[in-house]
Amino acid sequence: MMDNRLAGSGKVAQPPPRAPGIRSRAGGVLGVLVAGSFLLTGGCAQVRETGPAGGRVTLRLWDYRWPTAPDGTAYAQWLERQVRVFEAAHPSVEVQIHLLDPESGPVAVRRSLAEGRVPDVLGTRPGDPVLFSGRWQVPAERFLRGAVRRRYLPPALELAAAGGRVWIWPRWFVADAWLARSEPLRAAGVAAEELVVRGWSWEEAARRLRRLRGSGPLIAVPGDGAAFFRPLLAWERVGEGGNAVSRLRRLLGLGAGRRERWRVSPVRLRAATDWVRVLRAGGALPRPGSLGDQGQGGLNAFLTGRAAILAGANPWLSSLLLHRGRESGPAAGLVLLPVPTPPEEQGPRVARPALTKTDRLRLGGLAVFRPPDAADPRRLQLAAELAYFLSLRGHPWAGGAGPAFPAEREAWLRWAARSGPSAVFSAFTLHRARGAVRGMDLETWTAAEETWRALGPALKALWEGGAGPVT
Repeated sequence: MMDNRLAGSGKVAQPPPRAPGIRSRAGGVLGVLVAGSFLLTGGCAQVRETGPAGGRVTLRLWDYRWPTAPDGTAYAQWLERQVRVFEAAHPSVEVQIHLLDPESGPVAVRRSLAEGRVPDVLGTRPGDPVLFSGRWQVPAERFLRGAVRRRYLPPALELAAAGGRVWIWPRWFVADAWLARSEPLRAAGVAAEELVVRGWSWEEAARRLRRLRGSGPLIAVPGDGAAFFRPLLAWERVGEGGNAVSRLRRLLGLGAGRRERWRVSPVRLRAATDWVRVLRAGGALPRPGSLGDQGQGGLNAFLTGRAAILAGANPWLSSLLLHRGRESGPAAGLVLLPVPTPPEEQGPRVARPALTKTDRLRLGGLAVFRPPDAADPRRLQLAAELAYFLSLRGHPWAGGAGPAFPAEREAWLRWAARSGPSAVFSAFTLHRARGAVRGMDLETWTAAEETWRALGPALKALWEGGAGPVT
């Protein structure tokens, strides 16, 4: 039997039971991918849990107040149940839960860390930084060894890493995707399954979309259009970040020295704006103001069948529509499509560095910290146990039919066995991400968010028919 204990510990969280017949049900191209190199092989043993000896240990768990999942699961109650299971297996541990607002939470976390108010475990949002504080945070790399490390999908470990070290326990992915009605695509000779497997370029998308016919634009976009642009863009490195002493000081949280700098590629930005103009000229995108209110009008155009594709929707909306699409109704017959990519990302000779730091695949996980008041030496090990346990439990939003899915291998296999086309989309999204993604530290992430906010008005102007970004 293979031992899956965390390094330095005699106990681990009990993994969820494996669904019977999982490999036999993951057939076709999905079965090939499951057996392929991007999903690491190796079984996971059932292991025992025991409570630590000694006095009481209190762990502070910070997480986000996620909305109710499409299947009706209320996140706060779900998390409470998981914590009670953990406490039952560790009788001398009490876990205090504090839920943050999904919008303002990152600012609160940044302020608290700066003031030395540190949780033991922090649940992160998909796309959040993986390295928050070199002073207080403990790298997950210290515990992710052997069979424990092999539990996670390789792209999850890549997205969990910054500076060559894995900093968070991977928990769940969110991928950017277009949501499409399969019937009009099929009628126009566009095979959604083929696009999911091999992807499609901007040029091919413009050409194929011209075949579609409808009473309005082919692509509906909720919001002001900025979300449509985000997955089309890419980051590029503009500085290497100083010498070894500066990097060490920064790792320790001392904040000195030059840092590695990134920016949105102006070449990619110019190409993306040109492509948007091509789509609009061909009738694929709505004319400014043609759908009335940008957000509700675009969504209504898709729900009523006047548009074949919904692009730029957040993953929570896509998940909700796909969940409803399992039943008959206005959202039936929906499929996930990969976001079209520029020519340099097509074919076998992909320039992998050009893909680095795109936002098409994002990871949420669990970070462990060493609070300044942590006098009990067992506290750090127990915090790591809690992070590991919750990472195996996944997330309610990662269990449905949308572009959100587990990061742990066995959980992904169970999810894939019941998720059909969404699982194929997930498999090829993960496959294309290998070697092309990385995590961010807090400083870089903050600069990236500031860049997006600064770019937003220009992208909105472009969407509304103005001059668009100055490149």
